[in-house]
Amino acid sequence: MRPQAVLITGASTGIGEACATYLAERGYHVYAGYRTLPETPSAERITPVLLDVCSAADWQAVTALIAEQEPAQGLYALINNAGIGLGGPIEYLPLERFRSQFEVNYFAVIQGIQACLPLLRKGSPGRIVNMSSVNGKITTPFLSPYCSSKFALESLTEALRLELWPWQIYCSLIEPGVIRTPIFQKSKLLFSALKQELPPQALERYANAFASFERALERIGTKGTAPEVVAQVVAKALQTAVPKLRYGAGTDAKNALLLRKLLPDVLIEKMLLKFSVVRKAK
Repeated sequence: MRPQAVLITGASTGIGEACATYLAERGYHVYAGYRTLPETPSAERITPVLLDVCSAADWQAVTALIAEQEPAQGLYALINNAGIGLGGPIEYLPLERFRSQFEVNYFAVIQGIQACLPLLRKGSPGRIVNMSSVNGKITTPFLSPYCSSKFALESLTEALRLELWPWQIYCSLIEPGVIRTPIFQKSKLLFSALKQELPPQALERYANAFASFERALERIGTKGTAPEVVAQVVAKALQTAVPKLRYGAGTDAKNALLLRKLLPDVLIEKMLLKFSVVRKAK
């Protein structure tokens, strides 16, 4: 019997790479999406595919390949993992930054779902797993583009889950906390580039906050939960007969999501102000 086929976007590093390895080791045939194909041979049951999630042509090519390789069973699961994290003060952040963030974290997800649904219907009952974040439920300052895109993804997934329920294509959200992945280093580089574009007034006004924000990115990027923990949660969403809508991934994520659920907004706000990077320049 041929293994169930799974497509993972953003599989070159971090959570996507961990998911590809973990699922392949557990018997799935993984189509792993890369913006640049790896030079080294892939592990058994992993088929690298060229996939820029913002490219309609790439989606067309990948789905055509899967249709050819999986003519009988189609696709069991689509895991939308690819994403970027952009930040900065809303007061000065160019609109293009928001558009870029949503293009990758939101609109590309819709594009992928629409491209893969014919294959998922063939493999029904199927799964769509969207990689959200704790920041899809809790907003932190200076990460408004990222948080907004994840809030939008949460709403999209809620609607999609209900729409596809009659066909047993179950949709789930994974909400990780701080994970040891390259996204934090990439975010720091993008933030440094943004500062070069800001007017002197912005650099002066937010000087303390910017310094704290960059230190936070440096610190949390090396101290988070292992991405393999997220991969285990993804596998649970694939293997459960009727998966839940939401899965927290990591102890910090589960604790934060519980606090968000139990505490009133005024206390959440006080906590964010106390522990966040918001500091008025002297």
